[in-house]
Amino acid sequence: MKLLLENWRGYLNEAHGLDTTWDDVHINDVFEIIGKSCEEGRKCKSIPASKLRKRLKNKPSVGLDPARVAKASLQFPLIVVVDNGEYQYIMDGNHRFARAEAEDAIVQVKELDIEEYNKLFGGAE
Repeated sequence: MKLLLENWRGYLNEAHGLDTTWDDVHINDVFEIIGKSCEEGRKCKSIPASKLRKRLKNKPSVGLDPARVAKASLQFPLIVVVDNGEYQYIMDGNHRFARAEAEDAIVQVKELDIEEYNKLFGGAE
């Protein structure tokens, strides 16, 4: 799982928005499971960014591009991988999260269960 997380971070830093991919998994594959917005699919949870940081087992990177953080739109939900009710990490939305933290804002979160995550990535743990 650690290697997969490290690879994921590298891909996320290179990809932008709807072009986001991890190995052979595209962001649209994730959207098919949870929905693309808070209006479709799985319901969003509203969480203050500071509270979300405390809940995350693996904290987001601090080395994000400030220009991308400034441009990040908070209207789109973050995707958080969850294992047995515990928030593991932000799979998609690290720049949005960084902006929300800087602005002390509330973020919308869609949860992706670890089982669903493993199916997407071929059962890797």
